[in-house]
Amino acid sequence: MPPAPPKPQPRKLTDLMVKFLLGTVVGCFLALGPLSYVWFFSDVTPTQILVLLAFGALGGILGAFSNLHQIGRFFDSIPWL
Repeated sequence: MPPAPPKPQPRKLTDLMVKFLLGTVVGCFLALGPLSYVWFFSDVTPTQILVLLAFGALGGILGAFSNLHQIGRFFDSIPWL
């Protein structure tokens, strides 16, 4: 009987994209706290949207350099999520 084929290695690019996406979600989620307070009292401005996108991009960059376990612990720390 031929030997079993080796298990495929996870693709590094796929892992990087998943970590970037989860980091973006975390960054936007953290930015929504102060921004929602501002949006409650005034209208949404383009600058505030850019701030939200900047926090998302920053979170994505930080998420790309962290591991998935750390990101998972962040979501586990939110009791109502």
